[in-house]
Amino acid sequence: MKRIIAISLVLVIALACIPFSAFATPSANEVYSKMTAARDKVYAGKESFSAAESYDFWIYLKADGDPAAYKDAYVQSVKEAISGYTIGDAANCALAILCLQKLGFNPAEFSLGDTTVNLIEIMNSKGKDISSPYLYRYIFEAGASDGLISDCLNELNTTYVAGVGNDPWGYGYSCDTNASLGVCYATNEVDYDKAEDLANTLSAYKLEDGYFSDNMWTTVANVDSTACALCLFSYMGEIEKANEAYTFLANFAVEGEEGAYFASYDPGVYNAYGTRDALLGLIEYYKLVAALPHVHAYTDVVTAPTCTEQGYTTHTCECGDVIVDTYVSALGHKWDSGKVTKKATPTATGIKTYTCKVCKAKKTEKIAKCAKYANTIVVKGKKATVSFAKLKKANQTIARNSVLSISKAQGKLTYAKVSGNKNIGISKSKGIIQVKKGLKKGTYKIGVKVTAAGNASYKSASKKATITVVVK
Repeated sequence: MKRIIAISLVLVIALACIPFSAFATPSANEVYSKMTAARDKVYAGKESFSAAESYDFWIYLKADGDPAAYKDAYVQSVKEAISGYTIGDAANCALAILCLQKLGFNPAEFSLGDTTVNLIEIMNSKGKDISSPYLYRYIFEAGASDGLISDCLNELNTTYVAGVGNDPWGYGYSCDTNASLGVCYATNEVDYDKAEDLANTLSAYKLEDGYFSDNMWTTVANVDSTACALCLFSYMGEIEKANEAYTFLANFAVEGEEGAYFASYDPGVYNAYGTRDALLGLIEYYKLVAALPHVHAYTDVVTAPTCTEQGYTTHTCECGDVIVDTYVSALGHKWDSGKVTKKATPTATGIKTYTCKVCKAKKTEKIAKCAKYANTIVVKGKKATVSFAKLKKANQTIARNSVLSISKAQGKLTYAKVSGNKNIGISKSKGIIQVKKGLKKGTYKIGVKVTAAGNASYKSASKKATITVVVK
C-alpha cells in the first residue's frame, strides 16, 4: 500500500507540473530504447532457455523480449525438470511460475501430458533454503504461501541486520546488498518500512558520478551498484532519486556500442555482468516512467514560406503529438521581364513566358495575333523577241516567264497592262503577252502591273515592271 501511495504522489506532482527533480525525467520511449538495447546485448546469440535458466528468461521477458523463438523449448524443459525432480529450489520454481504466467500458462494447473501439477504447491514445499536471499523477491511475486513468506522474511531479518550484514558472497554490508534486499522487502510490501530504511542508506554510497559498493576493495562508482540503486528507487516510486541514478548509469555506457555498459575497473570495455545489472535497473525504471502521465517535450521545426506556400512551425513530441502554428504568408513570385517563346502570327496567337527569380516557376501569357505581313512580291521585266515573218501571218504570244521574273509572291497573281502599244496586251489570269498580227518591226516598251492577292498571313500588293518586246 505504501508503494502505491508513493507512486500516486509522484503522479499528482507530475500532473501539477511542479518541478520536483533536479534531474529531468526522460521519456518512456527513451528508457524503453535503452532497456531493449541492453536486453539485446546481454542475450545476443541466445538460442534457447532451459528451466535452469528461468532467471535469465524472466529478465528477458520483463524487458519485453519476444518469447516466440524460445517458448516451446522452455516449456518442454520445465516439464522435463518437474518430471525428473530437477526443477530446483523455491526461487527457481518461482521464476518458472512467473515465466509460465507470462507465456499464458496456469502454473497451478500445469499439464505434463498425462498428468497435471500445481507448480505453486511444489514451490511452497521447497522451503526457504535457496542459492541467494536476493531471489526471495521472486518467491514473493509468484504467490508463495504465507508460511513460506514468513520463513523467508525471518531468514532475511536474521541474516541481514541493518548496519552489520552477512553477505553470503563475503562482500559484507554494501550498496548492492542494501538495494537488492530493499527490493525483496518492497515486493508485495512484505516489509515496506525496512525497504524504506534500506533505500535511505544508499545515500552513503553515492558519489558525484554514481554509486559505489563499499566492498572493501574499491570505493569507485561502478555500474553494478548504480544499477542496483536505480532498481530499488524505481521499484519504490522514488522518481527524483531514480532519475539521478538513471543519469549516473549513462556514465557507464560504452561509447559506440549500443546497449553495452562497462565496469569501473575496465573503462570503455563491455562487461556482461555489469550490463545485466544495468538491464535489471532499466526494467524497473521503465515501469516507473511509463506509469507517469506524459509530459510533452516538443522538437520545433520551422518551415519557411515559399512563393506559393505559407510558412509555419511544427512542434512534434516523440509520443506522436503534433502542433502546427506560427503561420507566415506565402511570399509570392518575383517574375522576370519575360521571354517570347512563341511568336504571334496573323493566324495564331503567340506565347510569352515569365520565370520566377526565386523558385524558377513559370507562367505564360498569350500574345495577340499580329496584322498581316506586307506582301513580299518582286517583279522584274525582261526582253523577248517576236518573229516579224510569223507576225505577218498571225497573232503571236509570249509566255509570261519569257517577259516577267516574279518571286516571293504571296497569293494568286493577276496581270494588267498599264502602258505601251495598243497592239500588245497581257492576259489577266496567266500573264501571257499577246502581240497582234501586222505589228511593224521595232522595239516596244510595255508597262505591266502584277498583283499578288495575298492570303491569311499576307496583304495584297501590286508591282509594276516594264517589258521589252522586239519585233524583227
